[in-house]
Amino acid sequence: VIQVPVCNYQIVYRIDVSGKIAGLGERTCVLIAEDDMLVPATAGRLLAQELGGAVVYSAPTGGHACNVTDPATFNHLVLDFLRS
Repeated sequence: VIQVPVCNYQIVYRIDVSGKIAGLGERTCVLIAEDDMLVPATAGRLLAQELGGAVVYSAPTGGHACNVTDPATFNHLVLDFLRS
């Protein structure tokens, strides 16, 4: 079971993807923002670990909506993944 550090929304605790996503076989990008207070960056890292082989891209800031609050960094990270 993926356990997530304390956050503001208890729904994160009720979502168990263990065993359901391992080995999806698709190239996967997990984009996290280090200052995300809704879903902590640790949760994204754990998700990537469960996926096995996922690429983790980390934005230093931007929060949960980093695509809106820091679109330049978000676009750079996504395009970097798509080009790889």
